Amino acid sequence: PDDNAEYWLFASAAFTNSSGSNDHVGWVSVYHVQAETVLLEQSVQRQEPTSPQDWVGVFGIARLSFGSAPGEQQLDVNINSSHAGDTTKIRDVRLLLIKADAADAYAESLAQVNTSSTSWQTAATLTVTPVSPGDYLVIASATRASDANLGAMRCRLNDVTGATTYGDRAWYCKDNWDNQAFAVMEKLSLAAASRTFRLEYR
Repeated sequence: PDDNAEYWLFASAAFTNSSGSNDHVGWVSVYHVQAETVLLEQSVQRQEPTSPQDWVGVFGIARLSFGSAPGEQQLDVNINSSHAGDTTKIRDVRLLLIKADAADAYAESLAQVNTSSTSWQTAATLTVTPVSPGDYLVIASATRASDANLGAMRCRLNDVTGATTYGDRAWYCKDNWDNQAFAVMEKLSLAAASRTFRLEYR
């Protein structure tokens, strides 16, 4: 990477595991070797074992910042099974690193948050004022989980200023605490005025 620069990392893949036993899952992670940091971690217990076997999507975004003379950097995509004897598989692995532009805007909340409420809760907020009017790409992602087998939860991107929401779907985990991806992307025509977005869950 360039000196004193920021980059956006987009990671995607599909993965599955062989077990249908309770609390047996496959894991996938994206690891930044030089920073000794896990940037993304998701898990799954597949629903359908055959005809055909389920493959579950992996997706995540991370911001990487580098100082002077950062040198070569390594990003590893790793998989493992929670129990010996289970088989975890991965395919279609893609890592895309894009140098950030000064006009880019970003917000993150990396700590786990929880709710038992059916009302929408805020996980992260981004307020941005575009320098000029035009088309902008808004991408939101999170790792979601529920604490009950077949428990349901929902996530959405709320364009608060535009009074529109995107991506709201009920999601049912197969096994309690499956950690699976939520992602939504929209191209929006924005004015050069303050705009607030919230990633919400319930």
